[in-house]
Amino acid sequence: LFQFGSWTYSENLLNLELLESNVRYEEEVNEHGIVDNITIADEGIDLSDYYPSVEWDIMSRVARRRSKNYPSCCPQSAYIDIMYYLELRRKPLFYTVNLVFPCVGISFLTILVFYLPSDSGEKVTLCISILVALTIFFLLLCCNTYSPRGEYLMKRE
Repeated sequence: LFQFGSWTYSENLLNLELLESNVRYEEEVNEHGIVDNITIADEGIDLSDYYPSVEWDIMSRVARRRSKNYPSCCPQSAYIDIMYYLELRRKPLFYTVNLVFPCVGISFLTILVFYLPSDSGEKVTLCISILVALTIFFLLLCCNTYSPRGEYLMKRE
């Protein structure tokens, strides 16, 4: 959710408009009993310069333009804000290729170590190689995985 608007300039001084010409109009009654005019565009974000992501799909991109009156301070003028609702979906193939396949491959090699004869010198070499592969994989995994930041982290009090 992205919201753009002005608290200091009314519709007479700053009129935000949607670029989309295919819009629908609705009316919504706010908490003060005043009717707000709402303009909704289902394709509110222009994707002409968008480069498709490997990890995410854009499912919907709705824009809502609201003309709202505030009776407590300025009942005669309306203030405009535009809210963009962006719905994203994560592509599962990205994590399947980058996480699941390497884990399954390294696990298969680990099980393969138990089938090698004990007297062969290749068993230790394979174990060390698997350990190095696991270390590198976990380093890449830690560096490429985004750590959560912001209000969703647990806080110490």
